[in-house]
Amino acid sequence: MTLLDVRELSVGFSSLYSSIKVISDLSIHVDHGEVFGLVGESGCGKSLTAYSIMGLLPENAYAEGAVFFKDKNLLEIDREELRKLRGKDISMVFQEPMTSLNPVLKVGYQIAEVFMAHYGTSKKEALSRAVELMKAVRIPSSELRVNEYPHQMSGGMRQRIMIAMAIACRPSLLIADEPTTALDVTIQAEILQLIRNLKDEDNMSVLFITHDLGIVSEITDRVGVMYAGRIVESATVSNILNSPRHPYTMGLLDSLPTVKGKPLKPIPGNVPRPEDLPEGCRFSDRCRFAMSDCHDVEPELAEAAPGHLARCIRAGESLWHS
Repeated sequence: MTLLDVRELSVGFSSLYSSIKVISDLSIHVDHGEVFGLVGESGCGKSLTAYSIMGLLPENAYAEGAVFFKDKNLLEIDREELRKLRGKDISMVFQEPMTSLNPVLKVGYQIAEVFMAHYGTSKKEALSRAVELMKAVRIPSSELRVNEYPHQMSGGMRQRIMIAMAIACRPSLLIADEPTTALDVTIQAEILQLIRNLKDEDNMSVLFITHDLGIVSEITDRVGVMYAGRIVESATVSNILNSPRHPYTMGLLDSLPTVKGKPLKPIPGNVPRPEDLPEGCRFSDRCRFAMSDCHDVEPELAEAAPGHLARCIRAGESLWHS
């Protein structure tokens, strides 16, 4: 059963002189109890998608299409109704906790604010529940650390504080935007296990945003691969990793370290700027399989195999490892 249904979402920015579309006709869905991975290089629009869902776009941005959460279109409800949903039914773990946490407020108070805002809980009771949440996300000596400021904690601890804030109201949907960025491998594994445990305990759905396919293999059920504001491939995590159908996904997999001593195959070039997209397929100028037709018309996102969608005119061919 679908919890979040994003339909043909387009997001852009307007100024006095021009308008630039950054995300184009993006459609994804997240089912109850599912972890859906949104994958792509920096600059492809992953975080902007999350901000659109949360209603956190800047004033000069616009969003078109529909974002249904429990059959309610989040792009059409008023700001007050959206504010009540945010943090309670839908929560987000932001990419960099040091800039997301308030540096002049104690971490315990920042968690307690969630209870006071959504349930009208007294400050004393809210702080007591904050300590319980800190224990739930495995922060040692929580009774003491509840009075610490963000700069007194390590990166891993700050990320746990962000997760504690996000799960305080036991949301139906957790959006995790690169929650393991800049953490060492050991802490990264602990954060992933923590999200898995929380998801299983509450049957919580997770939209997991990352550029790391290694992490995707550990935590997600289905994956949407994003490039230059478009979904270029979508399938189960097993099919994405073992039988990718889009050259961009293949490039991401080839750039992962596998066998010791085997050279990596980086994807040449960079993600194009929204105002400088190539003609035809948006990946055509970086694709080693591109043909002349690829530069003429952008392909539709079509079924390359049962339940496996790809935006490539060669998706039916055996290109993987060729």
